[in-house]
Amino acid sequence: MANLKTLAKTIGPGLIFASTAIGTSHLVLSTRAGAHYGMVVFWVIVGALIIKYPFYEYGPRYASATGYSLVKGYRDQGKWAVVLFMIVIGINMFAVVAAVGAVSAGLLSTTFGLSGIPIPVLMGSLLFITALILLIGRYAGLDYFVKLISAVLLVTVTTAFIAVLLKGPIEPINGFIKAPLFKGVGLTLMISLIGWMPNGMEASTMHSIWTIKKSQATGHKPNLKESLFDFNLGYLFTVLLALMFLVIGAFSAYGSGQLFDNGATKFSNQLLVILTENIGQWSYLFVAIAAFGTIY
Repeated sequence: MANLKTLAKTIGPGLIFASTAIGTSHLVLSTRAGAHYGMVVFWVIVGALIIKYPFYEYGPRYASATGYSLVKGYRDQGKWAVVLFMIVIGINMFAVVAAVGAVSAGLLSTTFGLSGIPIPVLMGSLLFITALILLIGRYAGLDYFVKLISAVLLVTVTTAFIAVLLKGPIEPINGFIKAPLFKGVGLTLMISLIGWMPNGMEASTMHSIWTIKKSQATGHKPNLKESLFDFNLGYLFTVLLALMFLVIGAFSAYGSGQLFDNGATKFSNQLLVILTENIGQWSYLFVAIAAFGTIY
């Protein structure tokens, strides 16, 4: 029982890391890669996840060893390192949040029948609700909310994944020709997939901050083994979902001759149509919730 209590006080930052990772790189890029190029992309995704693992793992390792976030480590290198980091965060704060917020609003509108509400209003409402969660609940609220979203996401994506596996891969159309993987559009997709799989590199710094905040919120200072267990659990979550989305795309669309749209909202709508056609109308709600939950 003591171990369970310690585990509950430790687990959290890894899932928050996973929640920031499981977004466009998974729903859009992994699924599109599978739909356009098949299961050969499996090795590209696995390779990226293995190569980039140490860079993310350093965040909780540093926080556990020193009791400080990586921002302190940057400061020790000089002010230039902090300024550079803040520039990266500043760009993400406006550009990425705005883009993901707009996509979330678009998905909410199209998949849940809210087309009568303007997108700016939906987006503003989502940002307002998210801000309330962070202002009122602070880290504890974020921690609880992410665990809830993660559980829902795992159930919905796994359901769609199993349904696709049971259905099996579709039969390629007559005259289907495999697109070149590392040329033209394929090369651009692979670069985006590797770059964003599973997350931007600044996530290691954010993870170190969440590790410190978790310790402050629970009063428990996790040792290195506990911190790495939490991180590995979250990382495993991102790996599993990335491969699930890959299989969903490959089994439901590869060989059909259909190309997914570059926009996340239109892409999600296409994915919903293809999956419900191949699996059945019953899958619509599961895929819709999974798509929205992934981006949000």
